[in-house]
Amino acid sequence: MISSYRLRAAIAATATMAFAGAAQAGTAYDFSRIKPLVPVGTAGFEMGPFHDFKISVMTSYNHTWRTDDSKPLDRRARDLSLEMNFRIGSDAYAAISGQIGREDIETQPLEFPLDMDNSNSFRGFDVMAGYMFVPGISVGLMGGYGSADATYVFALDPANELGSSGNSRRFGGFANVMLPTSAGMLSGTVAIVRSSGSQTYNPGNIPPSTDWSSTLGVIDVTLAHPVTADFMIKGGASYSRILSENAAAGSLERDRDWITLKGGVLYNVTSTLQWQANASTWLGNDTNRNVRIASGFTYRF
Repeated sequence: MISSYRLRAAIAATATMAFAGAAQAGTAYDFSRIKPLVPVGTAGFEMGPFHDFKISVMTSYNHTWRTDDSKPLDRRARDLSLEMNFRIGSDAYAAISGQIGREDIETQPLEFPLDMDNSNSFRGFDVMAGYMFVPGISVGLMGGYGSADATYVFALDPANELGSSGNSRRFGGFANVMLPTSAGMLSGTVAIVRSSGSQTYNPGNIPPSTDWSSTLGVIDVTLAHPVTADFMIKGGASYSRILSENAAAGSLERDRDWITLKGGVLYNVTSTLQWQANASTWLGNDTNRNVRIASGFTYRF
């Protein structure tokens, strides 16, 4: 089985920055949110069809910046997520999560290269369900919806505040393999997520609206190593590739593929409460750099 919070990131890979599609700068994606996958609990099969409930509260900070100074980009996002995941019988599992956040963006649109500052608030929800058809191997589906409201000003006329609103939808599938080893739990995941969205600008803005869509493929490998009975470290890498894309008007060109390195720690505060912290960064992306850190608690009941 896999923890849906870690899988939620495969959903939210097209969520957090997809919400930001309401920004005039154009849509970008927070692929760094794709997280490692680890087992959920195994007790409670005798308690009914729904069991091993977990509630997770996580907060994160994500920073993406462009390395080419001729087209500056600086995105700083903060979000809070609440998720409940649970098992169904002995072979199935599911989760539902909600996210709210805010993003500040400094950039230049392609159509008119003027310095522009954005403030973007976003919210959304995601659902996921999976099935383990043989021990250690599972497949599943995931989907979600997000919306956002943005305001932005140009350095040429900072007193003239403009705005837009947008929404995003995503749907995808995944396959996961988990293999116990002498070093810990090794997991591998393949996921494909299709996302689409639209944004509408307030009266007087040009263009009045725009649409976008993208298909992302991810291959992830993670090792979770128990140091003690209550403390675990994890590390891994994922390969992300944009399989197809119809970019929003004014969006900046992005690399088609890159690698994400990630690591984290988990500590069992009590038998039912766990604290975790995660960090990740991009490698091999010639256009943008990215760093993400997150921390939170999971309560099991």
